Amino acid sequence: MYNPDSGKELRIEVKAKQGKEWPGIKGINDNQSLLIFVDFENKKGNERPDFYILNAQDWRDFLNNFVINAPKFKQLKDNYIPQWTDGYEGAVVRPNQIVQHKERWDKVEELLS
Repeated sequence: MYNPDSGKELRIEVKAKQGKEWPGIKGINDNQSLLIFVDFENKKGNERPDFYILNAQDWRDFLNNFVINAPKFKQLKDNYIPQWTDGYEGAVVRPNQIVQHKERWDKVEELLS
């Protein structure tokens, strides 16, 4: 995304789900990026989904709160991608774990202005 007025660019990564969780999320580590989770669970065809907007610091906070102390957690690849003892890369994210980021569109404006 580009704002011609400020000359700033923003990279957006979008993850959508219909079930209870987003699987295999590798995250972001760039301060000019946002990770947007779209939740279609229990939404009718014309009903707006829920949106959760995370920046790189929000992703680090998520890792610290829900991933790093998990029993089968091994390490963070490149300091932001969860790796597990079975070799799996990525994290499962549930809406209740990121509820504080729901509809935080101000983060887009902040990075582009």
